[in-house]
Amino acid sequence: MDIPSVLRQASAGAVYHVPSSPRPRCDDQAAACGPELTPRETTILRAVADGLTTKAISQDLWLSEHTVKFHLTNIYRKLGVSNRSAAVRYAFENDLAPSGAFASAHA
Repeated sequence: MDIPSVLRQASAGAVYHVPSSPRPRCDDQAAACGPELTPRETTILRAVADGLTTKAISQDLWLSEHTVKFHLTNIYRKLGVSNRSAAVRYAFENDLAPSGAFASAHA
């Protein structure tokens, strides 16, 4: 399947899971998962992977948008990625993606 069609289907609400080698899933939303992410960074990464905007994340977590952007910069550096899309991809590939808690709060 090509990327544009996957993006169209994802924007329509389809959910995909790319099979990979089994890894332990980090189910505790505030648990520090991945490469030295803090609990707050993990929570923000999951919210980003769930499709929330910086503004929505800041409102949900009672943080300023500037603080969320600061956390995102640290997340990108720690994950070795350069943007939001790459961070989301990393989250899904490494079982750091959300369980849907954020999306259901904004449905």
